[in-house]
Amino acid sequence: CRYGGEEFGIILPNTVGSEAIEVADRYRRAIEQEVWPSVPGMVITASFGVADVFVLPGTPTTEDFISTADAALYRAKVNGRNRVEAAVAMHLPG
Repeated sequence: CRYGGEEFGIILPNTVGSEAIEVADRYRRAIEQEVWPSVPGMVITASFGVADVFVLPGTPTTEDFISTADAALYRAKVNGRNRVEAAVAMHLPG
């Protein structure tokens, strides 16, 4: 779903962090390899922030999770763009 102007959120149920990183990197490569016949030579890139979450009582909120993913996205942009950065696993209330 669209989360901000150029930001989208993807929820991958029953997926651990390393699998989510692989999925994000597949998306990143697919976007980068897209051919735009109307604009020869155009390359579009994407940066991804991945946050892993599992539900446990008495832990951070959904907003904390989104903020963590956003921080990972920011790191991806700062570290050169067109990359995937992961956040530390979080625990959300059950």
